[in-house]
Amino acid sequence: MTGIMDFKESTGASQAWCLESGTCFKVDFFDEEERKIHFKWQEEDEEESSDIKFSITVPMKDDPSSKWMFWSENEDVLNKIMEMHDYTDACKEKSILQILSKIDCLLKPLTDPDNESDADEIEDDYYADDDVDASMPEADQDMARGAEGADSGEEDDLGANFFGDVGSKAAVARLMSDLKTMKKESCKFGLDGSPRGDNLFIWDIKLKDFPVDSKLGKNLTEYSQKFKREPVIQLEMQFPHDYPMTPPFVRVVRPRFKFLTGHITIGGSICMEMLTKSGWRPINDIEMILVQIRSEIMSDKQASLDMNDADRPYGEQEARDAFNRMVKRYGWNS
Repeated sequence: MTGIMDFKESTGASQAWCLESGTCFKVDFFDEEERKIHFKWQEEDEEESSDIKFSITVPMKDDPSSKWMFWSENEDVLNKIMEMHDYTDACKEKSILQILSKIDCLLKPLTDPDNESDADEIEDDYYADDDVDASMPEADQDMARGAEGADSGEEDDLGANFFGDVGSKAAVARLMSDLKTMKKESCKFGLDGSPRGDNLFIWDIKLKDFPVDSKLGKNLTEYSQKFKREPVIQLEMQFPHDYPMTPPFVRVVRPRFKFLTGHITIGGSICMEMLTKSGWRPINDIEMILVQIRSEIMSDKQASLDMNDADRPYGEQEARDAFNRMVKRYGWNS
């Protein structure tokens, strides 16, 4: 691990970075026994530091199993830095300076809340109405404008339904943040997904790129050739209006799995405590959920498709019924 310094070197490099990078992050304290460096955000004109704090656990230089670890008592900070585990797992030879620079970028929405251009850009892209095409004949433009005017009342109703009541604004903000993360990172995890049309609370997902030499990978190839479909697992995610305080409902749409394989219930729901109130944590974002689901499916070497009935989609009600049976069986809280 040539990129990993020893703990004292990492501490010194961190202090130098805080002084030279122009950031307001400072080393708060460090714990050599636990190999943790604690950071805080403190602007020069403020006597007290803010609640933007986090810690980095430095891996042992000569221990291949030792990993970078990141933590914060502040849930907003923790939610932002959780992706650092994937960032460092992908290449353990990241230096402490690379890691701090990455965290500094991730926490910009919290340390510089006035600079929200990235989020605004994504939101504008997602919700922006298409302008009337200037290349249309004038008569067609008039017709298009007329249709827009006629539909304006319906659009207002749709907007009200989409955003829900005041309590769901936090859910919309969180889902927009999750969407931004998905657009940037999902391709490297074998994920593809986005909201269904204008409904931010229902997402269509594809799990893809399963190992072709695995039982499931071979089944998906056969399924694709037989039914002329992509060799992917199609999921549907339904989010409650108090997300992320409550977990989404996730189900397989197609293809159908063999009974009791892949941690998929007979109705197509996902057998994971993480997706119940018993195991749910609000810091879980959409990408994290899907990575866990994909890993859970792949963890079963016997995961395979019901090739006699593979293209018949699971119904939502059968998925919910199977989910409720599973929760009752394991004593989880739904």
